[in-house]
Amino acid sequence: MLNDQDKPHYLSQQIPTLDIVNGTSDHDVTNKKSTGGNTIDKKESDQMSVSDVAPSSPTGTFSTFSMTSTMNDRVFREDGGRRFQAQNDEQELERLECQHRAFKAVQGGINFLAPVHGNLQKGCRALDIGCGTGIWTIEMANEFPHVEWIGTDLAPVQRDTELPDNLHFVQNDVTQGLPFPDNSFDFVHSRLLVMGIRNWKEIIDEVLRVLKPNGMFCMIECDFPWGLPGIPENQWKEKAKGHCKFSDYLTMAVKNRGYDHQAASVTISSLMKASGKVKNVNQLESYLPLWGWSNDPNYRKGGEIMRADAEDIPNSVMIVILDACEISESKYRDIKAGYLADLGRPGANTAVPIEHNWGWKFSV
Repeated sequence: MLNDQDKPHYLSQQIPTLDIVNGTSDHDVTNKKSTGGNTIDKKESDQMSVSDVAPSSPTGTFSTFSMTSTMNDRVFREDGGRRFQAQNDEQELERLECQHRAFKAVQGGINFLAPVHGNLQKGCRALDIGCGTGIWTIEMANEFPHVEWIGTDLAPVQRDTELPDNLHFVQNDVTQGLPFPDNSFDFVHSRLLVMGIRNWKEIIDEVLRVLKPNGMFCMIECDFPWGLPGIPENQWKEKAKGHCKFSDYLTMAVKNRGYDHQAASVTISSLMKASGKVKNVNQLESYLPLWGWSNDPNYRKGGEIMRADAEDIPNSVMIVILDACEISESKYRDIKAGYLADLGRPGANTAVPIEHNWGWKFSV
């Protein structure tokens, strides 16, 4: 948990607007209108069609959706569309920021492993899709003050104080398209969207649309099931039975809900290559330890930070598993207890597998 002085302030209603035609920020808009749930400047709307602006998605309440074939006509509860977590309260937002700090620790105190500097030169524009609380985007905007940064997310939960002047947040549902013209950005980033995306090809095609020629995009995702790095898979259950059972149900839920359990390791890089528009596709394997079991100092520190997040994960995905796996709350409590018992158990080196995928759009 964060200390009181570390707790962020979050936006409730207002989101800074963006002049997406001229590529400049607009803090003092006086003549606005609402289109599809997004507030845009009138001068922008005069130059844009309705199809240029992605419609907003419901947030803060449960809605339902139904899908056929892969999900056998089941109806599931959804949180604001397609969110990994089952709530957007302050505890959940703190969990996401804890997760960010764990990522950064594992990476040796830096915010990226891909070679991003060439696409973050003076005058560049960068987009972070699914920015969550905005903490990564804020840190990157401070680190690269000569770059214009834009963070988008389904829910307006970003910080609203002490923001860098070169950063703007926009509410947007990426599955409905990005509200930016073609060839808008030099760099596009996303992290942990896997529980919100059913069609990765559409997302990658949309990223390629808004990327400039030679623009770079980096997608960082987790795979399922979650295992024990460095330990043969046939020994996982022996060393962490509770973790493996929880992971099996989470993987089942991911599949039943129509998500791609191998998007990180297989699908994203394959689609990048198959698009014919991406050069130098790279993939780097990593993981997030769920507690501080590693002898490596970076992974140990990341695991120690991640422990609080790991303890709350069963609460965050409870609705997802209950609905998709059709189990009782009583059975879920037993699964959760087994998972928690393995956090800190000697030899139970549990972790979330992470893949960093990146490449560059071909020049015209």
